[in-house]
Amino acid sequence: MVYSLIISTHFYKFLKKIETKQAIQILEFLPKIADDPYKAGKALTSNKKGTWSSRFGDYRVLYIIEDKEQKVYVTDLERRDKVYR
Repeated sequence: MVYSLIISTHFYKFLKKIETKQAIQILEFLPKIADDPYKAGKALTSNKKGTWSSRFGDYRVLYIIEDKEQKVYVTDLERRDKVYR
């Protein structure tokens, strides 16, 4: 089951600030999140419950899965040390 990706403007703004090589890797991975968001990342707990995370070196892509709508909302891209706050 393929999900539609809805990507936030914050994600794109941060993507422009990182190295081109890592930005390309992240963009190439987004279709894998759309194909199977449950295998592409892990569920977060605590104050981020309901959010999923995929890891790319020092960066994390956060997203929310909406099964009924078959959509994945990519909400954030941030360095690991800042994203979980």
